[in-house]
Amino acid sequence: MEAHFVFSIVVLAVFVVFMLRAYAAGRKAAASEDKNAFTRLALLLIMFKLFGGILGVTAYATTFKPVDTLYLIPFFAMYLIFSIFEYDFLSKIGKQKP
Repeated sequence: MEAHFVFSIVVLAVFVVFMLRAYAAGRKAAASEDKNAFTRLALLLIMFKLFGGILGVTAYATTFKPVDTLYLIPFFAMYLIFSIFEYDFLSKIGKQKP
């Protein structure tokens, strides 16, 4: 159980760093002269988070070989919460005038 807690803390830290960097990149892309930069960034962030999550869970499962799958519950909860937050702040940034 303690290993699952450490995994959850690591996932939380990675998501927080990812969101801070995504926010900075989103503001820069929204202010860009290229009108498609923001859309490309949003798609890239979704893809990166999806494949990063799959890779992280797979790496944890193969490295530590947990006896149960309870570590997936906090992971998916954080993934969902951060996805909603990401959508919200990217929507707000996209609507702002540079």
